[in-house]
Amino acid sequence: MYEKKAHEAFQDAFTAEFQKRLVKARKELDLEQDDMADRLGVSRSTYPKYETRSPLPLCLFPALIAVTDKPIAYWTMGMPAPPGASFDTRRRMISDAKRSRQ
Repeated sequence: MYEKKAHEAFQDAFTAEFQKRLVKARKELDLEQDDMADRLGVSRSTYPKYETRSPLPLCLFPALIAVTDKPIAYWTMGMPAPPGASFDTRRRMISDAKRSRQ
């Protein structure tokens, strides 16, 4: 019972921190929620849920990384991008992910 509560508490805390990072990144880009939804390829009614209550599906992480130019370490642990990180590499990852879904 204790382990389940601890896991749920960790998950809730992680989700809350992720949502804060998502809002912050969108605002840093000076984007509205509708703009972010369009760039991630999700509906305009779905995206706001990611900022408030629903976890972001893993399949959207490549797009999120490309749109925001922030590495996976930022999204999972709050760590900044390493110096010299290549946006082109991230863009290729997005293209590959989109092709694999088709």
